[in-house]
Order: sequence, then structure tokens, then C-alpha cells
Amino acid sequence: MVTLLGFSTTLFSQQQTVGLRFGDLTGISYTRGDDRGAWEVNLGRTYLKYHNRKRSTEFDQWLEDQTFWQEANADPSYEAVLLRSDIEPELALQVRRLFRGFVVDPRTNSATRMSWYAGGGAQLRYERYSYIVYEIKPSPVPESERYIQVINDPSHYLGLGMDVTAGLDYALMQFPFVVFLDFSMYNRISNFSFEPIAHAGFGARYVFRQG
Repeated sequence: MVTLLGFSTTLFSQQQTVGLRFGDLTGISYTRGDDRGAWEVNLGRTYLKYHNRKRSTEFDQWLEDQTFWQEANADPSYEAVLLRSDIEPELALQVRRLFRGFVVDPRTNSATRMSWYAGGGAQLRYERYSYIVYEIKPSPVPESERYIQVINDPSHYLGLGMDVTAGLDYALMQFPFVVFLDFSMYNRISNFSFEPIAHAGFGARYVFRQG
């Protein structure tokens, strides 16, 4: 996710880029640096539910503390209990330091530029989720009255993690745009939870050359 290309052939000039990133995370992407390295900041939403294992364990622990099982079983007007979790996409902020080198050097090929990059940094993620319980009345109760919500337990999560990344970016030198593709490994370290998760992203940025 770096893009310090520059439609100029001047090497190591300072540049800023801004654009859109899709994947995990999806949002706004910004870089500042030169052909040797850059700082990258991404802000957006994460839609991949890599935390399902952790949430599943937390849900099981939460269930152990509830009494609705006994209450529902003792009430003959209900035939079952429906459980579900409502998890919103996480809001994430990524800050990474990236180092780069040329795959296609513009000094020998003035029409295009391709670069590799690698680096790492930190992520801060915020998530809101709820555990919801419905008691279900048997037929012939109208469908709109069958599901009675008895519990809605919202929670909030703020997590910090580290990630490493590697990728490629590509540009046609006559246009002030760059496209990129990267692969990353994120490891959440807050709450003593170590969960390495692989993810990827792609996108495009507009290049502002500063000289």
C-alpha cells in the first residue's frame, strides 16, 4: 500500500498520495514519503469477521452466566429460545512504516514504474456487538408476535494490534495515479489475546508531487 511514485522522473522526491483502499480494511488511504520509504495511514471499516473464534468463546462464557434457560423451560407458553449475536463492522486505524525498492526502474523504463514494499506498524480497532435472546411462542400465534426479545446485551471492544505487510504498486508515468495490492498479517495483542490473522487489500491513489 505504498505509492510514492510520482509522475516525475525525479528520484527520491517527497510525495503525498491519497485514495481508496478495498479489502480488510476498506476506507481512505494516505501515504507520505519518497521512493525509498513512506508513512502510510489507513482509516476505514473492517468487514472480515476474523474475530469469530474469540467472539464464540466469549458468547459461550456469557451464556453460562444467564438464567433465561431455566425461565424459558419453566414457561409452557414458549417453545424455544433463539440466540444470535449482532456484530457491526469494526472501525480501524492503521499506521505503518513502509520501505520500498524498484521492480521496474523508471530510470531504465520511462513509461511505467513498479515497486515492491514491505514494512509494519500498528492498528487500533473499535467494535460494537450485542448478544440477543428471543423467546419463541408456538403456532398459531401470528408470525409478527412469535419472537419476543428478552435480552439485548450490548458491548464495546477497543483493540490494539501489530501488523506486517508486503505488496506491489504500479503506475503509468504519464498519469498521476498508482494502483496497489498488498498482503498483511495482523496480530491482536490487547486483552492478552494473540490471534495472527492474514488479510489483503487493493486500491488506487492520486499522487501529489512536492518536489
